[in-house]
Amino acid sequence: MRTVNVVKAGGSVLRSSDDYLKLAEVALRLGARVVVVSAMKGVTDALLEAARLRDVKRFGEVAARLREAASDLGARGEAEEWIRRGERAFRSYAASPAPQLLDEVLALGERVSMVLMRRALEALGTRAVALDGGEAGIVTDDAFTGARPIISECVDRLRARIRPLLERGYIVVVAGFTGATRDGRTTTMGRGSSDLTAALVARALEAERLYLVTNSPYIMSADPSLVPTARPLSEVGILEADAMARLGVKKFHPLTFKPLLDAKCVIVVGSSPPRGTLVKPELPPPDLKVVTPIRGYLAFVGHGSRKLAPVIAEELSLPLAEVGRLYFKLKLPRREAELVEKAHEVMLKYW
Repeated sequence: MRTVNVVKAGGSVLRSSDDYLKLAEVALRLGARVVVVSAMKGVTDALLEAARLRDVKRFGEVAARLREAASDLGARGEAEEWIRRGERAFRSYAASPAPQLLDEVLALGERVSMVLMRRALEALGTRAVALDGGEAGIVTDDAFTGARPIISECVDRLRARIRPLLERGYIVVVAGFTGATRDGRTTTMGRGSSDLTAALVARALEAERLYLVTNSPYIMSADPSLVPTARPLSEVGILEADAMARLGVKKFHPLTFKPLLDAKCVIVVGSSPPRGTLVKPELPPPDLKVVTPIRGYLAFVGHGSRKLAPVIAEELSLPLAEVGRLYFKLKLPRREAELVEKAHEVMLKYW
């Protein structure tokens, strides 16, 4: 089988039916054999809010948006099957709330999204098949709304399910975020977990490249809304990216990079692939990559953390709260915004 590239499209870049056609073109240009999709922007939040309020009207508004997008792409019939399944789950949940039913409701956004992407790919002349997470081979525990994948089983099942389709010439579209228990009950793996789905697929297929398509051109050295001078990172080590995910420093699911820690896959994060931040097995310079405020602390990530933690703590006159191999935290007082900019300036001195 020829080289496998995987593309994951986040909800931030899937706002309308036109965006699916644009992303389908990008996927083909990148030689993608598998495309993992999130829900359209705002859909999961809207479903969650409708479920919280048990508001049938709000759910109907989401369903109407999905139907309109499906009609635009000529996918109304297939999308309607998933929408009706979501409607049944929502009615049951509104009558008697249960986490398993909530996962059926929340999975709707990704399930329709996979149908839209499959149709967009077909409109460009390719053969494609769409699978939700459970159908593709994502097997999880039964911690509904925050399920954890059973990685070894996922790898085996994904490989067995997807490889034959690739060998027959299909591009496979997988619904991110979603999975299933061993006995087939729908689960979701928490916010941001479509990246994790893509990483599991890349691991299973021994992918050469995984492109995580976001609304930012690169992973940045700080949040540009807090630090206007934030710089793009051309490269980070996968262990550093894993630390960012685990700490919640960037908008990655905590387990995003775990399936690929010992793989040879190169990950590209950005809005204009193949350009973006390369996530590689090595630990490239600089010693520190990122600084961000998080839950009362300033968190720094980079392979020079042990060496630079006491130096930067002293320069900023902040108490050192925690030091790890790839990160450290400083206790943050209330004047957060001002100190984040100063911390970023200090970090850049060691680039």
